[in-house]
Order: sequence, then structure tokens, then C-alpha cells
Amino acid sequence: MKLKHFLAGITLAACTFISTSCSDDDYSPITLISISEQAPSINEETNTLTFNPFNDGVSFHISGGDGGRYIIRNSNQEVVDFDYDGETLIIKPSTLGEATIAIHDNSGNSYTLKIIVEYTSVSFQTTSITTDIEAPNMTQASIKLLEEQIIADSPVAVESIFTFTYTNKEQTEGSVTIAPNRAGQSSNGIFTQELKYTQDTGTSYIEYAITLAGNESHVMMLMSQTDITRESPLVPMSMVEDVTATYQTTYPDLESARLIFTVITQP
Repeated sequence: MKLKHFLAGITLAACTFISTSCSDDDYSPITLISISEQAPSINEETNTLTFNPFNDGVSFHISGGDGGRYIIRNSNQEVVDFDYDGETLIIKPSTLGEATIAIHDNSGNSYTLKIIVEYTSVSFQTTSITTDIEAPNMTQASIKLLEEQIIADSPVAVESIFTFTYTNKEQTEGSVTIAPNRAGQSSNGIFTQELKYTQDTGTSYIEYAITLAGNESHVMMLMSQTDITRESPLVPMSMVEDVTATYQTTYPDLESARLIFTVITQP
């Protein structure tokens, strides 16, 4: 008899952790069904919901279980809050951090959702570094020397990753990390972002105004590389920095010079 009770206890514990129905009536598992438009989705493999602290909240219907009253517990009220009116569950972020929402019914069925509240970020990895120089009155030797100097002065190296983390709701500013930088270390700073259009073709691009430690500043444009030079092959995207002013004193015949980082989006 003691063995039977022991095994029953193990079975009940397993129900709690794997979030499936283990009652005698074999109810369907408790699940959440999103009813918010353009809302972040739950990672079904890990039962994890990730969103930023500026999100207005994500709404769900609770499905499954014994169909009776659901009991909902929040492990960290400082990070997230929730409202449940018996029909709709709304989960709202409060601040950065992690929490767990646990849903139970009266028959021992349960569902556990991990919540991660973090700033939205986007990363680009550099796959190549080139230049675009216009200097019809310069010798080929001088142009080659200038190209080498521009690439040597580049703030990033091949395989460096730009990570932009947005710290406001409009996603127009935040912190930036370049790792590794040209010295093989990590550069940190701040940035602002603005959507702009080229004057000649009206092509849209994103302008990043970056300030790194030591007041090192860069203004870079993110665009399709086919919009940069007429001879460029089709590649994903490029970060482009106009460096003409930096080298025009040394090379007075220089008309324009741009540093081009071919980049791909990181997951």
C-alpha cells in the first residue's frame, strides 16, 4: 500500500513539471492561445515568452484542463503583471528581468510559462570590408595607399558584430557594442537611429549616429549594397561610412571616400 501511494505521488509530480493532463478524466493539456495582433509568440519548445519592457501587453485565451476555474500564480510581480477576467489572460511587462506564470486547474493539470523581459536588439556581422573612392586626379598608387589606410583605420574587423540595443519605445536610440573591434577587444557606446532617403534615387536607408568610448564618433548608413556602387554584386546589406573629411587634408585631390562593411543579420 505504501508503494502504491509513493508511485501515485511521483505521477502527480510529473504532471506538474511536464504541463500535461494526468487526471483520471484525461483532460487535454492546458495551453495558451494568443489573441493579440502582431504580438511576440511563445517559443513552444521552451514555453518561453520574450518581449521588451515597452510592450503594452499580450492577450491569451486559456484552453484545456478540466474547464473549471484556473489558478494563476506569478513568481515575480516586479517584472510582470497579469490580469485575468475568466476569459482573457493579459500579461504585461513591468521592468527588465525574468518571471514564471504558472496555471493550474482543480484536477492537477498545469502549464508553466517562462517570461523574459529584455530590450529589443539587432545584430549584424561583418563579412568583408571594402572602400569606394572617387579621385580622378590621384594616381593609382596613391589611391591604393589610401584604400589600405582607410581599411587599417576601420573601427571593425571582418567577422566583427555590431549589436544595437534599443532602450526607448520608439526604437530610435540605445546602446551599441562592436565586438571584436580592430584591436581585438570590445567597443561600447551609444547610438541614435533615423530613417532617411538618398537624394538621387529616394532609396530608403537607416542612419546610425554612433558615439563610442573616448568620443570616437561614426555616422553609418545601413542599406542594400546594390544601392552603393554600380558595380557591386548583390549581397545582403552594407554599413557605409563617409570618411572623406578624415582623409581630404592628406589627400587634397580626394573627392569622396566611403568605408563599406558588408554585413549579414545575426539571429
